[in-house]
Amino acid sequence: MAGSVNGAPPGPQGAPAAATGDPAVGKDALVRADAGSPSLRLLREPERLRRELRELVGENPAAAKDAIARRLSERLWRAWRPELAPRGGSAQALRSVVAGDGVETWLWVLGDRQWDQLVEGLAGRVARRV
Repeated sequence: MAGSVNGAPPGPQGAPAAATGDPAVGKDALVRADAGSPSLRLLREPERLRRELRELVGENPAAAKDAIARRLSERLWRAWRPELAPRGGSAQALRSVVAGDGVETWLWVLGDRQWDQLVEGLAGRVARRV
């Protein structure tokens, strides 16, 4: 597993928004790879983004591969930037991690991977690299 999530499995996708007011960020679920790494919030599933990317997969699978990495990393960066930027993390480095997990992100877009599994794995990999 990619790191602990408050010592428990990820909460329901309907968890309340974080104190930031961003409805995309879960309040209670955090991933931390180890004691020295940042705590990254698990985001709620971006269902509209998934639908849009799924449609693109059907229209142009080659373009979809890059779009998945780009758009998903942009969304994650908005939520995780406050934790990652002070530690030297960058949007480009995050995109590299997301792109490197292309099979998992592709499976999520197609509906064959659960969001919580995907985002927890990405958060753990990102946390270990900063």
